Amino acid sequence: MHDSANPQSGLTLAAHIRQTVIDDLSQGALAPGMALDEQALCTRFQASRTPVREAMLQLAAEGFVTAGSRSGVVVPKLSIARLRELLELLAEMEAAAAKFATRRLDAPARAALRAAFEHCEVAAAAADPAAYHDANDHFHQAIYEAARNQMLAHQIRILRTRCAAYTQDRFESPGRIGRSLEEHRHLLAGIESDDPARGHAAMLEHISIGGRDFAEFVSRLPPAYVG
Repeated sequence: MHDSANPQSGLTLAAHIRQTVIDDLSQGALAPGMALDEQALCTRFQASRTPVREAMLQLAAEGFVTAGSRSGVVVPKLSIARLRELLELLAEMEAAAAKFATRRLDAPARAALRAAFEHCEVAAAAADPAAYHDANDHFHQAIYEAARNQMLAHQIRILRTRCAAYTQDRFESPGRIGRSLEEHRHLLAGIESDDPARGHAAMLEHISIGGRDFAEFVSRLPPAYVG
């Protein structure tokens, strides 16, 4: 067993386990309600129980998992009300990032944002949901980097991770890729406009899920995901 550090990243082993589980959550590999088996994690990371338990405690404190004496460590299920709250908060924080990006956009950030949008166009033309999902993530990442506010970007990533299992298949819906691409086009224009209010509004329109859209979104969720 190796309990000191992950030599490739320089992280302690507990930190490495924590980050890997977060990556799994972000990619939708861990479904709501799924239990994380301690022994399986020990085997996966060639670790004793101590760093695994330390990582689980950190993840529980951050809200990524829940830990109980009987249930063990479980990926939490979100109620419809809590999911709406998280998505509303995410929309506001993404909009703030777009506002800052509009205000602080320089030539390198503009080039990165346009390149990310072109990747979205390629994935949309191929009608490939998985490729578009990745391109979408890169487009939003370019906005966070342009915003130059690391604390805001960190909080957005936390919210995105907590919602990831619920939004993983959103581009499978008929017509959703095309609509998203047009929203990205509108958002790109807003951020390049030098009008922070326009960038903010464009992102809010892109991210917000309300009314009929939210009802449609909820109707596609696997029943087992809802707590």
